[in-house]
Amino acid sequence: MGDGSNGQSSGYHSSAEDGSTLQQQLSAVEVENQLLRNEVASLNQEMQSVIRRVQSSNEGVRVVSLN
Repeated sequence: MGDGSNGQSSGYHSSAEDGSTLQQQLSAVEVENQLLRNEVASLNQEMQSVIRRVQSSNEGVRVVSLN
């Protein structure tokens, strides 16, 4: 290594490489974000369904207890 390098790159990165890497990271984050949003929407629907079932059960219990 008599050329003065220490085995690392010269520190030069083309802006195209940096931009490409950033774009790939952004794409990955956007995909993950959309998957998480879909999961939240699915969980919200599931919770609404559970709440409706509980309310329906509670109404049934009230009717039975009145008789």
